[in-house]
Amino acid sequence: MTILLTILLILFISLSGFLLKELFKKFWFWKSFQKKYKNQTSWIYNWDKKPGMYTIKMEWNKAFNTIIGFDFSLGPIKNIGYDIFWYMESSDDWILYFSTYLGKWWVEFIFLIESGYSVEKIDIFLIEDDSSIKPSYLFYPHWWQKLNLF
Repeated sequence: MTILLTILLILFISLSGFLLKELFKKFWFWKSFQKKYKNQTSWIYNWDKKPGMYTIKMEWNKAFNTIIGFDFSLGPIKNIGYDIFWYMESSDDWILYFSTYLGKWWVEFIFLIESGYSVEKIDIFLIEDDSSIKPSYLFYPHWWQKLNLF
């Protein structure tokens, strides 16, 4: 029984190490790509609100598509990589609304824009009263974010 548990523990640790290595490789790959990609913009949330779901508006003078991600950090370990989490498209009136969980810490959202044009200035801002706005994209919090630790 002890031998079986030891083997299972070794397999678990090996698999966990492999998956963690692959995750960091993905973060590094996207960070390298993001650094060289010209059509991008970012928006920084400075933890000045109560943790919860908030709507963010992006507006430009053209229709656009974007990959959204954020600079990934783990506590004191900063800039581990760039973690992408969705692809979004603006509406016909060149506006994009999305809601996401904003917690107790700052976060830099990075948007890789695909529009056929160079990015001049995309307006990105937090909507204070979003009761009448129906966002096109919803990103609900993870279970650990619901604990209000982050």
